[in-house]
Amino acid sequence: MGKTSGTTSKQVSGDDENRSTGKTISSLVASAGGRRFTVTLLTLVSAHTLAWYEKISGEAYGLVMVGVVAAFITGVVVQKVKGADGG
Repeated sequence: MGKTSGTTSKQVSGDDENRSTGKTISSLVASAGGRRFTVTLLTLVSAHTLAWYEKISGEAYGLVMVGVVAAFITGVVVQKVKGADGG
């Protein structure tokens, strides 16, 4: 029975570590500019890397850049408009 309780305490401490890691990642994303900015940055870096290694064409790269930046700007504008209306 002693072995079972030892396993349980390890599982509980592992859960505590996961919770603290989640908070750390959330605070890291928030300090980096927010979830929207982080996803946008990762998408742009991914597209740049694919273009660098010639896995996508220059045309596809340009479309990704324009589309992602346009979506980011649209999201910011919508957030500001909804924030101004209180809704």
